[in-house]
Amino acid sequence: MKNKKAFATAKYLCFFVSFAVFFKAEQTHYSAPFAVGLFAAFAYAGQNILLLAPLYIAAALISGAGATAVVTALFPPVVFTAAYYIRFKLKKKVGLPTVCLCVFLSRLPILFFADGDKALLNAAVSVALSVLSAYAASLISGAVTIRRVRLYKAFTTDEKAALILLSAAFALGLYGIGSPVFYCAAAAVIMLALALSSPPNALAIAAIAGISAAFFDGSLMPLTFLICTASAAAALRPLSLYFSGIGILCVCILSLVFSFADFHIGLYDLTGIALGLLVFFIFQKKSLPFLSAFTNHGEKKELSERGIVNNSRIIMRRKLSGLRAAFFETSAALKVCVRDETARALAVQLDGVAEIFGRLAAESAGGMSFDANAERRLTEALAAANIVCLDAAVYNSDELLSVLIIVRERDVKNPSLSRIVCETVGQRLVIASADMPFKGCAAIEYKTADGYDVVFGEAHQSRGKVSGDVKSAFKIQSGKFIAVLSDGMGHGGSAHRIGETAVNLIENFYRAGFGGETLLPLINRVLCGIGGGVFATLDTCVIDLKTASAAFIKMGAHDGYIKRGKAAQVVENDALPLGALNETHPAVAVKTLLPDDFVILVSDGIGDAFLDGGLHGFIASFNTKNPQAFADAILTEAVRRGVRDDLSVIVMRIYRKL
Repeated sequence: MKNKKAFATAKYLCFFVSFAVFFKAEQTHYSAPFAVGLFAAFAYAGQNILLLAPLYIAAALISGAGATAVVTALFPPVVFTAAYYIRFKLKKKVGLPTVCLCVFLSRLPILFFADGDKALLNAAVSVALSVLSAYAASLISGAVTIRRVRLYKAFTTDEKAALILLSAAFALGLYGIGSPVFYCAAAAVIMLALALSSPPNALAIAAIAGISAAFFDGSLMPLTFLICTASAAAALRPLSLYFSGIGILCVCILSLVFSFADFHIGLYDLTGIALGLLVFFIFQKKSLPFLSAFTNHGEKKELSERGIVNNSRIIMRRKLSGLRAAFFETSAALKVCVRDETARALAVQLDGVAEIFGRLAAESAGGMSFDANAERRLTEALAAANIVCLDAAVYNSDELLSVLIIVRERDVKNPSLSRIVCETVGQRLVIASADMPFKGCAAIEYKTADGYDVVFGEAHQSRGKVSGDVKSAFKIQSGKFIAVLSDGMGHGGSAHRIGETAVNLIENFYRAGFGGETLLPLINRVLCGIGGGVFATLDTCVIDLKTASAAFIKMGAHDGYIKRGKAAQVVENDALPLGALNETHPAVAVKTLLPDDFVILVSDGIGDAFLDGGLHGFIASFNTKNPQAFADAILTEAVRRGVRDDLSVIVMRIYRKL
């Protein structure tokens, strides 16, 4: 509790000092109203406005600003307090447009204090720049406090420009207070940048501070001096921070010894630099670990959250394995202790449910591995394209690369978004899903792109009003194309319901991530449990769009075919139909396909029409690239030979994606 109070006190003390420095910048250059922008940014970031208001007014009083500036400083706290109270009553969040509007309204009174056309013009410019500074400061505060941007995550282009503007204004205010104060702060911040970041960032800070001092003095010499000191410190950084400090002191001593008057650096300024170095080295042992922990806090939090995700998967696997064992034990007890056929049928169903739990437990066994380096590169690459990435996750699951990013809603349609994601991870990805987790933001999930795709055609003719043949063809997110053809025994409504039940179960289980070898025995038990001699043939082809392999899973179905060029290969079936026996297993054949291969599934009605074995020859001799034309041709030829049953055919052609 004491640490929290001390941190809050230090935080608001820093706010007060910042207000005072920016008021000094305003006093130095009237049309540079940065204090009100900073006040608006802190309010936008969710800081206590009832504490900010008196600090803002007190900073205006002690900064030495004129009476007009002090009076006009009363308006922003009043306007913002009223606006936040109204939005609180309306239960609406204060957005950036509202913040800018409040700044504009709170700065209008300075127009009434303007005396003369020139003063009125300066006042109008001040109002406009007030809104600009508020927007810039709110961008930075939003990035740091709301998006939790850390040092390794780059700001967007807009945020970088805003950060440079505010840093220059702050440096201008420090220089207005006194050049020794300015050089003291510059030396400490340059050393801090070398300790926590990199030499280029230290040089950038020196350049920004130098430009502000040059703007105040009307001379480039302060800029030259700071660039020289920062360069010396950066050159000696590989040795140690102490050598960097010595490098800065050496530049100062040389400027004194050789009397570089053009530098405009006096003894007091050099004393300020020495004091800044002394403060840095005194507090570095305590401050650097704290700042490093602060900047890496979000990363550690992400690592802990991801550890929780993998730990939850382990816990889930244990629970699913326990459920599997419990269902198997219950099934075994029913089989041994109860002789009733109904109980034994129930035991068979429990075995199927236990197999499902076992499959889910196996899928939960592997953890998800995250690539923090790729996430950092992706966030920085998106920021360079001015795309705000609120969060990014690059991970491997089921041996497939996935990327999840959360961006602003307006960035979703940016044509560079997908290109940057693919280039950063070095793979061709496609959007698997996109939704809106909360207002103004979009979550986009990318998956490894399939190397192949399938086009298909289907044809059907019923012998009666209702067909016993039921078919379906669909693609699932795991990169598989699945075709299912079922023929319920008999004709009419009952046969259709049997086939439809089998196909719907197949489709739902596949979409849930189960394979045919797991689900078909379960579906078989379901049909066996119905009783009454309910049978259905089932013909399933699962094409892996990443490897171009095709798994043919058949239960009582007609032979399938693979057409390659002018040849046709038969995929035979030697399994009983669904529902024939309690315990039966499908016939499974795995074939490797080539681009432009055709896969043909036909119902028994088509096979019966080609009793002379002519279907194989017809498929081999037919020449087309269009799977729908191929399906229509097979159906037309079967009808010409005489309809004895419902007729169904599915034709698929695989091709390589560019």
